[in-house]
Amino acid sequence: MSAPPLAPGGWNRWPAAPPPRRPSRTLIGVLIGLLAAILVVSAAGAALVLVRPPPGSVARPPPATTVAPRPATSPPIPRSPTPTAASTAQPPPTATPTAANPTLTRFTLSPGPTTTTAPPATAEDILVRNRLYSRRIPPSECSQPPRPLPTSKKADERYLKRVIGCMSAAYRAPLEAAGFTIPRPDVVVYRGEVQTPCGQGLKGYPVFYCPSNQTIYSSAGSTADYGETIRLGGYWIVFHEYAHHVQRRIGVLNAAYTRDEEQLQISRRIELQADCFMAMTGISVRATRLNDLDREEMVRWREAAADQIHGRTASQLYWINRGFATDSFRRCSTWAATNHIR
Repeated sequence: MSAPPLAPGGWNRWPAAPPPRRPSRTLIGVLIGLLAAILVVSAAGAALVLVRPPPGSVARPPPATTVAPRPATSPPIPRSPTPTAASTAQPPPTATPTAANPTLTRFTLSPGPTTTTAPPATAEDILVRNRLYSRRIPPSECSQPPRPLPTSKKADERYLKRVIGCMSAAYRAPLEAAGFTIPRPDVVVYRGEVQTPCGQGLKGYPVFYCPSNQTIYSSAGSTADYGETIRLGGYWIVFHEYAHHVQRRIGVLNAAYTRDEEQLQISRRIELQADCFMAMTGISVRATRLNDLDREEMVRWREAAADQIHGRTASQLYWINRGFATDSFRRCSTWAATNHIR
């Protein structure tokens, strides 16, 4: 049987054959061998005497080459290498074992304790116990006065954007404190009809908010039409539509129609809450300079604007007056109310 081929370095060569036996030596040769052995033993004893430490001294044991094992109840914890001046915050890349270093490994720290997340909010949590309800709207300024009213499509768009800027300034702090974001909604001023993700622009509702793309649409000239009816008409219509944007950002519009309630009643709750936010904003924005005449104009306007979707005049005025009297978002929650929502 032939020997296998050699591996690199020859580490698996076959062993050499044993030497042949030789005849036994004579008696004289045996005696000489015994005498030589006696001499070797005597020399070794003398050497041991020479290396013995002097009297009174204690020989130190050699340094230990092993580490005592840890108790079975305390398994070793992997530790990262000691940092040096050249180390960085990022861990070094994992090295790949090679034939020259087959056991190369890298220790990593055990992962920390896992964190638990709060269960998702239910629709009732969003509607009745919304985080925004614990906040208040602060006083705010506005760079756009209620008048003069815009007279062109371009001026209308500029007017709306400035008023919406006022809304963003008023609502940003309380919404962010409650954990929400409030990006500024887009504005589209159109003539004739307009197609939106929420459908075609509705006749009789020349200013409306589309939650699908978070955009306020306004038929050109509508702001001036509202403003000619009552002094703050240009403000009120934007305040109301922006309130729908707030409802969209805090989850109310998404949660509303999952409620076990007839859709018309849900629509009224949405619109009446927006009315309350609208009035509360009218107090917050100092540029309105709200007075008793403005309140009287609001009554006459709502007496002429009652409908099934927005609710009866009495319900609208109830929630508007509630907004005039508070800066707390909780007071504008229509979702736990049983009265004044028809």
